[in-house]
Amino acid sequence: LKFIPPLWKAALEFDSYSSRSWRTRKLKSHKNISNISHKVSNYKKKNKKFKLETKMEERKMTRIIMFPLPFPGHFNPMIQLARIFHHRGFSVTILHTSFNSPDPSQYPHFTFRTIHHKNEGEAGDPLPQSDTSGMDLVAFIRQLRQSYAEPFRESLAVEVSGEEKVCCLVSDSVWGRNTEVAAEAVGIRRLVLTTSGAASFRAYAAYPLLRDKDYLPIKGKYIQTFIPNFNFIENY
Repeated sequence: LKFIPPLWKAALEFDSYSSRSWRTRKLKSHKNISNISHKVSNYKKKNKKFKLETKMEERKMTRIIMFPLPFPGHFNPMIQLARIFHHRGFSVTILHTSFNSPDPSQYPHFTFRTIHHKNEGEAGDPLPQSDTSGMDLVAFIRQLRQSYAEPFRESLAVEVSGEEKVCCLVSDSVWGRNTEVAAEAVGIRRLVLTTSGAASFRAYAAYPLLRDKDYLPIKGKYIQTFIPNFNFIENY
């Protein structure tokens, strides 16, 4: 019986030691898990940052070519889009007509290339700066397309043949199919930017229906004709 109390004491001491040891191991385990989680989190952040920097470097080697119409209402939205591309890491080259050309020093982040048309500044110039203000808008746009169609194709081919990879062409919708044909010829994609308002967009969208109903091309008898069930602007 005299040995029983020491055994109890030893048992209690062992139980206390085991409890402290377990708590110590548990605390160390939590610390290890916390350290591992912290390291994994740091690794993910560094890896994400590395991938982002790599993607940005890749984009710096990728160029987007833009071809705006030479009017403020078309040029300014194109520049706004160009700023977004530049912010995302792309380099931007803007092909611009010699007619109504902007000041490149106002846009230092972009590369400007001026496109010249034939007979520019000569007696046979179809787009003299002084006479265009009085021209009919539709006739002027048609002349603008014709004058710059071939110079644009040549300029685009030169840009695409350079060392820097060209991702795509972004052109104003008013340039029409000329830019699509030029982009296909050099093997790049073309995106179209429409800068008009909502009503104009709806009017453009109505062209196929007007053609299907034989209202287009416009015939003399339809000039003042009311088109039933076609109040698309009022409902927009």
